[in-house]
Amino acid sequence: MMRRKGAAALLAAALSLGGAAHADGPPQTAAQWIRQLGLQTLDGEGGFFRVLRVSGVEVRAADGRSPASNAIYYLLTPKDPQNHLHWLASDDYQVLIDGGPADYYLFYPDGHVEHRVMGHDVAAGQTPFVAVPADTTKAIVLRSGAPYVLVGSVVTPAWSPKRVRIGAGAAFVERYAGASDWATPAFLRTLIGPNFKQGDHASGKNFAPLEPATDAAGRTP
Repeated sequence: MMRRKGAAALLAAALSLGGAAHADGPPQTAAQWIRQLGLQTLDGEGGFFRVLRVSGVEVRAADGRSPASNAIYYLLTPKDPQNHLHWLASDDYQVLIDGGPADYYLFYPDGHVEHRVMGHDVAAGQTPFVAVPADTTKAIVLRSGAPYVLVGSVVTPAWSPKRVRIGAGAAFVERYAGASDWATPAFLRTLIGPNFKQGDHASGKNFAPLEPATDAAGRTP
């Protein structure tokens, strides 16, 4: 229940921010979002991000004590259009702030797959909210012609290097190829991007711990 309330609060705030982006003029550009939100490139996965908050509430996760959650901005652009395939041990709740559409490709541990479209056109089957369960592998691709997609993401328990694996190898392709019409070996390799490995996954063990971004005065958003 607490996770649902937290995701609902993020949804309300993000929709408010997205509306504000259009209230006084045309949509902002990707470059403006990057500059105004202080986004940085996300190594390994691709795209741009900024850590907004790491929860001060501590919980007992499967791998030990952990902050209950963390929240980030995440952006894809036509020049950096793919969030490369990666696995998370945590739940990941993503809400559309602005832009889109973008395609979400989800790979579940039982072998089935799912394709969802993040976007504003709900009548056409798009959704402004994608919930990615723990132990799921995913990739996100900005649609051709879309100017960008900006989302808010809440990960719970909080992201940590030991809870992410970036990339995949031949075993992943063999397992999920044919699980859907779109899941061809060639397309799965495309989703893996530059992180194709001989082993099953690339570890996130070399990543730095999460820290909220601050401005020159040491303030967090």
